[in-house]
Amino acid sequence: MKIPKLKKRIFNENDYNEYLWHDNKIYSMIFDDEKNRSRLKLEIDFIIEWVYSKENTNIKTWQVPAILFFNEVFDLKINLKWESYVQCEINNIEKKIRTDSESTDEGFNGFIINIGPMDNGQIILSNVSKFEMHLIGEPQLCNGSYFDVKIRKEIIKKNIDYILDL
Repeated sequence: MKIPKLKKRIFNENDYNEYLWHDNKIYSMIFDDEKNRSRLKLEIDFIIEWVYSKENTNIKTWQVPAILFFNEVFDLKINLKWESYVQCEINNIEKKIRTDSESTDEGFNGFIINIGPMDNGQIILSNVSKFEMHLIGEPQLCNGSYFDVKIRKEIIKKNIDYILDL
């Protein structure tokens, strides 16, 4: 099986429609006020490709660890239902853009991150129009939608200096 080629390593809001924001496991949520930018950082496994096989019912995915940044976060609402047996993952990300015809009171501008797998809540980022996502390491073929923990730890260790500079 051929390793998918990464088009680039840093993505932003212009790349939003190119990817399916689903089943991306969340490892950590960090609130960072470095350089007065008020950032929300999500450390995730980003699925770059789903692999389906007619012979095998087990789904595989090509994934890469990533850090997703939302900058200038000043209006944030988080509603999460956490249960010990449920993984915290991105079910989808909705991008909402207020049109010019909508007044500032009626329209919503920002992102809604729906948390799954069983409607476990939302992260609502109002008045946020930009994000960045940095891919860490090379794509790995995974069984299902989760990384093997040992492989993920090795990738993070190899790239720790880069991660700490973000």
